[in-house]
Amino acid sequence: MGMTKRMIYLVWLGVLFLLIGKYIQLHTTVFIIYNSILACLYVLDVRLSPKKDSFNVERIYDPLFEIGKEKNIFIQISNYSDKEMAFQVKDTVPAELESGKDIMSALCAPGQIVSVSYKVKPVKRGSYTFGDVFIRYKGVLGLCTREFRVSLQQNISVYPDLYPMKRYHLLAKKRLLDRHDNAVHKDKGMGTDFQYLREYTTDDEYRKINWKATARAHKLITGEYGIEKNQNVLICIDTGRVMISPAGKMTRLDHSIESALVLAQVAMDQGDRVGLLVFRDDVKLFLKPDKGPAQLNKILDALYPLQPAYYESSFHELVDYLQKHQRKRSFVCIFSHLRDEESCKELAQILYPINKKHALMMVSILNPGLKDELNRPAEDMHHLYIKAAASYRIDTERNASFLLSKMGITNVLTEPNHLTPEVVNRYIAIKKKMGIS
Repeated sequence: MGMTKRMIYLVWLGVLFLLIGKYIQLHTTVFIIYNSILACLYVLDVRLSPKKDSFNVERIYDPLFEIGKEKNIFIQISNYSDKEMAFQVKDTVPAELESGKDIMSALCAPGQIVSVSYKVKPVKRGSYTFGDVFIRYKGVLGLCTREFRVSLQQNISVYPDLYPMKRYHLLAKKRLLDRHDNAVHKDKGMGTDFQYLREYTTDDEYRKINWKATARAHKLITGEYGIEKNQNVLICIDTGRVMISPAGKMTRLDHSIESALVLAQVAMDQGDRVGLLVFRDDVKLFLKPDKGPAQLNKILDALYPLQPAYYESSFHELVDYLQKHQRKRSFVCIFSHLRDEESCKELAQILYPINKKHALMMVSILNPGLKDELNRPAEDMHHLYIKAAASYRIDTERNASFLLSKMGITNVLTEPNHLTPEVVNRYIAIKKKMGIS
């Protein structure tokens, strides 16, 4: 319960009467009567004003939150009283959501519903909670203010940016991948899954000629083959300390999760089974490879709350777990980070059993900020040292990638804006070379 500005002004007006009354011989009884009437009016205003149970407050929003995308949040107030009310509304927003407005105002007629809205922009993946909503309104006479708190604890899930995944899926459904994107395509004449026979053309490969059909038809006949389906794809996500460091505006883990979701979507569109493994100092989560929207939702629900931690990742644990639980040959894609040549030599030895049995690919992300530092003109000696350090870091990571390739492990080292096309291209290339089954 509080006083409005009008009430405060009226109280000070009474004090002014008292001060002036000393000079014009105004009796203090007038001051007492004035304040008594004012106090009565204030109490009357309190009693006439609607109570908390005269209103209903709801928070309404679209439940799908994606990192970096603005979302409208609506606070809806239903006025069941017979008075027109002017509300001030304040919501409790999670710190991980950037909010544009602090206090909102609304005027609601008797028996009507009014909504106020504000925008939020998630800046971090994970599960968060909206808190209480605070409502303040003036009394009927405009002398008192009443306020109350509405407990509206609501949990939300902030997902990665799903646009790339939806885009690749839409292109796959419309069969426009060849025309619009280099990352996912189906070339005829590749793979081992027999489709049909047709007459040979000069662009066809000789090895695809079906000689039995040619003998029967007395002309060259070639077989049409497509990429095999029903293969296993296992996406492994490292959540150790190497994934904490930023690569542009997001962490390496954020970029890896977005790319992993696209890879999962593309693999399912190709007819493959997709699984997920999350590891750090040990294996934290494992989803067996499977198909369908339900499996994709399981992968999405498992990935969005992941946060990196200050642990050294154990690839020994990863290899042991895969040898026990994923015995069928699969395409294994590991999102981690290559640091230097020495660590890569050790890593190649650890991953040897997996690389021998499965089609293995390591994915690592270059920090684009290093390249930006190299391209900036040197301003002083301090900046020269920074450029030298950036150059050394880039060379070290590229040398590590080259060494890993030399030791027989397929790997991708690229900047975030090229990550998803690179990963999907390599996956398709391995399928075409029949490197999974």
